[in-house]
Amino acid sequence: MRALIFTGGGQPFFEKARPVIGFWDFVVAADSGLEYALDAGITPDLVVGDMDSLRNPDLLLALPRDRICLYPRDKDYSDTDLAFLACRERGVDDIVLIGGGGGRIDHFMALQSLFVHDYCPSLWITDENITAFINDGASLRVEGLAPEDAVSLFPVGKSPHRVRGDGLFWGIDGLSWDQGLYSLSNRSVSGEIRVASEAGRFLCVLPLRTELTLG
Repeated sequence: MRALIFTGGGQPFFEKARPVIGFWDFVVAADSGLEYALDAGITPDLVVGDMDSLRNPDLLLALPRDRICLYPRDKDYSDTDLAFLACRERGVDDIVLIGGGGGRIDHFMALQSLFVHDYCPSLWITDENITAFINDGASLRVEGLAPEDAVSLFPVGKSPHRVRGDGLFWGIDGLSWDQGLYSLSNRSVSGEIRVASEAGRFLCVLPLRTELTLG
């Protein structure tokens, strides 16, 4: 079961993101993510948060009351955390997080920290990038890269981290990821790359227009 979570911050043009997203079964908007979901022509199945960032609170009036979970501003979880909890309670096993680009650095870091947990997004799509989560033993194939497209790879979570890569200008096999190394602004040799995790978790940051396959 796949869910979309719309959150605040920098958002992609939805029609550009749709080919990457594919299908979905459930949609949650976290606070101001409601505005973007509606702009994309999608009425969320659930809206969660304290609504302190929602520029037009009247948008809530058009939704059935049972679709809105209103929380106090002083709480132990972020609005996006609450959206993840709602998905988990409903048996969602695949999440695409939409939004969260730019804005406050603390909010951005909080979203990045989601990938440390077992229950995390498979994709994170912002106004400029797709970030793909590669779990231990999984792989990623990316097509349609232009010579100038930046491809960056970062280890997340517990060590050890080992990864294999094909088609990249700078090799990534054997890097000392657990010593703080990462691959920043790498690029493709032929327009196609493959990255496979042998141990640990990785985030691969790509341009929004790329075609990718997680495996």
